[in-house]
Formats: sequence, C-alpha cells, structure tokens
Amino acid sequence: MFRLALVLAVMFAGGDAYAGECVPAARAHCASADLRGVDLAERDLAGADLARANLSADDLSGADLRDADLSHANLYAADMMATKLDRARLRGANLRQAHLENASFGGADLRDADLSYTALDDVDFRGADLRGANLRMTNPNSAKFDGAEIEGAIWSSGAICGPGSMGADCRVKVPSAAKP
Repeated sequence: MFRLALVLAVMFAGGDAYAGECVPAARAHCASADLRGVDLAERDLAGADLARANLSADDLSGADLRDADLSHANLYAADMMATKLDRARLRGANLRQAHLENASFGGADLRDADLSYTALDDVDFRGADLRGANLRMTNPNSAKFDGAEIEGAIWSSGAICGPGSMGADCRVKVPSAAKP
C-alpha cells in the first residue's frame, strides 16, 4: 500500500516513477538503477548518485550532471550532447559510442572510462582526469584537454600516453622550475 501511495504521490506531483522507486533528480540516490528508456534530457541531476546505473541509449542531452556519481555506469550510446558533467565521477564508466558533442567534463574523474567510438566535437575535458581512459576510434581534434591528466590513456592511433602526460598530444608536464 505504501509503495502505491508513493508512486501516486510522485505522479500527481508531476514527476515520473521508475523501477526501484528511484526518481531521477538532483541529489537523488539511484545507484544501480535500470533507467534505460527514460528521457532525462534537460533534467537537473546535479549531485545524483547514479553509480552502476544503466543509462544506455538514454537521452541525457543538456542535462546537468555536475558533481554526480556515475562511476561504473553504463552510458553506452547515450545522447549526451551539451551535457554538463563538470566534477562528475565517471571512473570506469562505459561511454562507448555516446554522443558527447559540446559536453563539458571540466575537472571530472574519467579514469579507466571507455570513451571509444565517441564523437568528441567541442568536448571540454579541461582539468579532467583521463588516466587509463580508452579513446580508441575517437577524433579529439576539436576537444579541449588543457590541464587534463592523460597518463595511460589509449588514443585512436593506439598510442599510450606516458607518465606525467597532459593534453591530447601526450606532452609531458614541464616542472615550473625547469622552464626557461
């Protein structure tokens, strides 16, 4: 009875009810939720716990996921155009074939994430941690990587960035004392 009352209360409040009584919203606790097929475009999901959630092929375009936990989440083929993911935790997330054009990952944790086969047009990775990320079959030419940590990242060419590497060209950090 309580479960039915909760679902009805959510529906009458103008929201949506989802499996496991997870209602995706800012600071929501939806870890491990199966949210496939849910339209999350333009939603405020800032600070939400979506760790291990299944969001494959979902529409997240324009959503605010700043500071959200998407660790090990399945975002396979998700539409994430212009999505805000600054400071989000996406460690080990599956972003394979996701549509990331104009998305912002400033300061995000993308260690060991799979970004293979993604479109990276105008994606902002400034200050992000991409150590060990899979970037095979991507074209990062218009993406911004200033200050990004990329040690161990695997690029389209198969090149693996060495220790201390930063930026899309795997350049090695130069200690400030060593600069002329």
